Amino acid sequence: MKPNFTFSLALFFVGAIIVSLNFNFDKKEISVYAQAPERTLLVKYGEEIFRRENCIECHTLNVKNESEKRISLDGYRGTRSASFIAGLMISPKSFLPGSTMPSFAKLEYNNLNKETLKRISNNSSSHPYNLDTAWDKLNKQADQIQNEINNDGIFEHKKSELTALVAFLQFIPPSTEQIKLNTIENERLQKLADEINELYLNAETKILEIAQDKKNISRGKELFQNQCSVCHGTNGQGEIGPNLLDEHTFHGNEISDLLEVTINGTDKGMPAFKQVFSPEQIGQVIAYLISERGNEYPNAKAPQGKKQ
Repeated sequence: MKPNFTFSLALFFVGAIIVSLNFNFDKKEISVYAQAPERTLLVKYGEEIFRRENCIECHTLNVKNESEKRISLDGYRGTRSASFIAGLMISPKSFLPGSTMPSFAKLEYNNLNKETLKRISNNSSSHPYNLDTAWDKLNKQADQIQNEINNDGIFEHKKSELTALVAFLQFIPPSTEQIKLNTIENERLQKLADEINELYLNAETKILEIAQDKKNISRGKELFQNQCSVCHGTNGQGEIGPNLLDEHTFHGNEISDLLEVTINGTDKGMPAFKQVFSPEQIGQVIAYLISERGNEYPNAKAPQGKKQ
């Protein structure tokens, strides 16, 4: 399987979290994972949002029920960061070009509230509870997710119903069937990773030579605008991702830093482009970025990270 397809498939799977607001909710199906351990108040609250938005019409929580019309969220736990999920729901097209998913930005304007908390607590427990104590606990759990999103520095997240939905999506554990499929897929991906690592072994010198050759700028621009502009803007001025042209950076501004981040990605949503580009293409993209450094464009994203 070609690396390009692998990357596209990964993006498609992540984008499949939310596709439409016109869903029907199947309460029996959601109980498939209701007994999973450490199901916090915030997760339960997020499940209520999932129910209210009728998400189950276009999504299934068990891979056995997946179809062309229903995309599985089975085992979504741990597959993406909270900031990536939140960003995807706020601006789907920024993450998935051509996506028809609606924006769920409205959830950021819906505050968590005690009435919903009271309802989910009554539905999920036969034991008496103190609403004020539960409310404090819920907010502490929401603070944790909010801080995780904001610490990534991609955008400013307000504690809201979106926080709860992110917690719920991050919680969904894998079914037995999904675990089996994951094992098979992990073996395939490991084989692919070994092949890619072999391709990039001792390739740094060649990449740096290509990056510093101005004749590669034109091809690098084409590659960048086809694959990178969704997050970083047409010329690298920033969109959902940071501005790559100013003096501020999260990971360093040396050519070697650009090389490392482009090849291996980061833990803040940037994918490893060694799965997409050849070493030669990586060098061409970096050649283009070097040529654009210091240029200013209208509506460029404000500086982020440390000034170099």
